[in-house]
Formats: sequence, structure tokens, C-alpha cells
Amino acid sequence: MLFPLLLWGAAALLFILALLVSTPWKLHVSWRSAPKNHFAVRAQAFGGLVPSFELARDLHSSTKAKPAKSRSRLGARRKSLHTVQSLSAIQDLVKGLMRRLDVEDISVDAEFGSGDPAETGQLYGLLAPLTFSTHQVQNIHLVARPNFNERCLNGGACMRVRLVPITLVIPIALFAWCLYGPAR
Repeated sequence: MLFPLLLWGAAALLFILALLVSTPWKLHVSWRSAPKNHFAVRAQAFGGLVPSFELARDLHSSTKAKPAKSRSRLGARRKSLHTVQSLSAIQDLVKGLMRRLDVEDISVDAEFGSGDPAETGQLYGLLAPLTFSTHQVQNIHLVARPNFNERCLNGGACMRVRLVPITLVIPIALFAWCLYGPAR
């Protein structure tokens, strides 16, 4: 009597897991630098039909930087080749993930300054076309405020994304294969 009950329980859990990875999820990612650094990720399963829950919030690491080890020249060349391959694989991973994400809206509000008014003005001149062109797009809101008096980078960003978790398997598997496949 116990074995069929365990079997049905396992089947129900597999069904729920398959349902969770094959239905859309909504993610809400937010970051703010002032008055205190704040980072949060909230998720809603089943396309937002269920209440949201928090995945991450205010991740502060207290790890200290490790001193660099001395390496031979041959080891440094191998390391640089592996780094180039890793960067290429990361670039392919980001492209693959971005193709599978549906960005619902992005909101960025930033205050920046380089300490030198002329440099800040030049940077604002480069950013102005981007900020003014996003007024035409309904889902993207960018605000950039120059601070000509001091050196700073303050602000916040908020992004809502819709994704189906099972579709992320292919780019992640390709990334893992590039880094750790049999050719490595």
C-alpha cells in the first residue's frame, strides 16, 4: 500500500515540476544606489497568476580579495587563451539568454558626474540622444541627470522580464559545453 502511494506522490511532484518549468514566469529586478544600496529580485510563477516571492535581496559579500599567485609565462599564456574562450562563451550565453527573454519594461534613473564640468557635459551630450529617443518607446524610460559639481554615480534601475525557464536550458548547456566539454 505504501509503494503505490509513493509512486503517485513522485508522479505528482514531477508533474508540478514540469508545469513550473514550462509555464511563463515574471521577474521584477530592481536596484537603487541611494540612500543605501538596495537590490531585489521578485518572481511570479504561472505568468503572474500566483503571488510573487523574493529570490534575492541586498546581497552584500564580506569576502576579502585573495592575493594573486605568481604564475609562469606558459601558465599565463594558457590562462589568457582560456580567458578569451571564456569571454566568447559568456558573450554567446548572454545573446542566447536575451533572445529568450521578453522584456516588459525598463526604467533607469541616474545622476552622474565626473568632477569636471566639461567632461560631464560631453558625457551628457553622448547620453542625451539615447534618453530622448526612449520617450518614443512606451516600455523604456531613461532619465539621466548630469551633476556638474561633484563626481558621482547614483540612481536606480527597475526591469520586468517574462521568461519560460525550460527555454533557458539550451543556451546554458551550450555555455557549459564550451567551457567544460571534451575538447577542454
